[in-house]
Amino acid sequence: MKFLKKTAHILFDTFNETGLVGRYGGDEFQVFIKGAQKREKIESVMVKLYKSLEEMNLHCSAGVAFVNAKEFSFNEMFSRADDALYWCKKNGRSKYKFHEDFKKEY
Repeated sequence: MKFLKKTAHILFDTFNETGLVGRYGGDEFQVFIKGAQKREKIESVMVKLYKSLEEMNLHCSAGVAFVNAKEFSFNEMFSRADDALYWCKKNGRSKYKFHEDFKKEY
């Protein structure tokens, strides 16, 4: 339970100004970042997140999916992020993957 609290604190510290953080279940969290349309912005936040996790000797895998507000579907967005997440888990863990890159590989 201690590592979940540490992870939650790191997520809140990392995304406190840009996102909404919630625990999905078990050891899984979701982060929604409103208005993050540029990949570079997400990349910089993810680098910050992984540095913070590493300092606490924590590791995580993450799937990233961009949402089009005009065609928003929670289930579709979740499925895209989940596909990218499970790619990470199968290919070395402790990394993140953008769904758009995941699609190019398959």
